[in-house]
Amino acid sequence: MTLLTPLWRPRALVAMAAWACLPATALAQERDSDAYRVLEEAAEKFASVESMCARFQQVTEVTLIGLTTRGHGTLCEKHPNLFSMRFADPEGDVVLVDGTYVWTYYPSMDKRQVIRFAAAGAGAGAGFNFFKAFLDEPEAKYVAVHEGTEDIDGTHTQRLGLLPRGSAAFRSATVWVATESRLLVRVRINDENGSVRTLTLSDVRLNPELSEDHFTFHPPPNARIVTR
Repeated sequence: MTLLTPLWRPRALVAMAAWACLPATALAQERDSDAYRVLEEAAEKFASVESMCARFQQVTEVTLIGLTTRGHGTLCEKHPNLFSMRFADPEGDVVLVDGTYVWTYYPSMDKRQVIRFAAAGAGAGAGFNFFKAFLDEPEAKYVAVHEGTEDIDGTHTQRLGLLPRGSAAFRSATVWVATESRLLVRVRINDENGSVRTLTLSDVRLNPELSEDHFTFHPPPNARIVTR
């Protein structure tokens, strides 16, 4: 169960009002030191580990058509630019960043189509490897607002609203950083098309042994590889 502390509500109202009325350039003039302190601590933690794995729960809300989908599986990241999401449900769905390409394969939708595109650029980073997207030089990339504290499944977290300073593959984001461990435990991304994707992490393992093959995608036989 997720509970917001009473302290969150007035600050959240102020933050939402500011975001609704001001562009990023104006918001940047009011630097939220609490928000950047939390981000910097999380960035230091992220930089101190070589690899990370966790279980994830994902909820995607496609607001244009009123559709909500759910999935879960295992997510792994390895410095400097390797990332994977392997779904147990829908079984076989995978998103993998091998450092050169982002591979997406959703057999739950089409068993014969694989989509591949270049990993370089904000679109790939923000859409998939959110560890790197949000914790690599975060102050240079985002205007951040500290929205208070929140308990997620018994973990005390700091909730931060993020607005991209420049072009990005999403409109805004919210991240939850565990107060004690300084790890990301939840990420919510608001896409330009109005869709909202929320990932919640649990059972986080630091520095697991991960072979390079873990981040190598092998297209199924006779698959159509669509390059974008």
